[in-house]
Amino acid sequence: MNAENSNTNSNLIPPVRACRLVLDMQADTPEEMAQSLESIGQQIMRGELSTGVSGGVSSGYQYSYTQNDGPTHDEYIALNKAYVDQLKNFGDKP
Repeated sequence: MNAENSNTNSNLIPPVRACRLVLDMQADTPEEMAQSLESIGQQIMRGELSTGVSGGVSSGYQYSYTQNDGPTHDEYIALNKAYVDQLKNFGDKP
């Protein structure tokens, strides 16, 4: 088996947009969760969110927020199309 044929679709890495939030949140009620999400949105808009843990009486979450200069929206769409095409074509290889 050569290196070209030894690749698996697990080697394909999906593109990532310029702003990314990874969040694991728990709350006692939908309203509490919505309030926590609104708070996170406000922190992002103020440039105050990075990586951490937050918790209170009725909700808690772990988060990681990153913001990069790119890709732009159009660049992301092109990267994502190429990624999807690779996934579709993966099964066509001998």
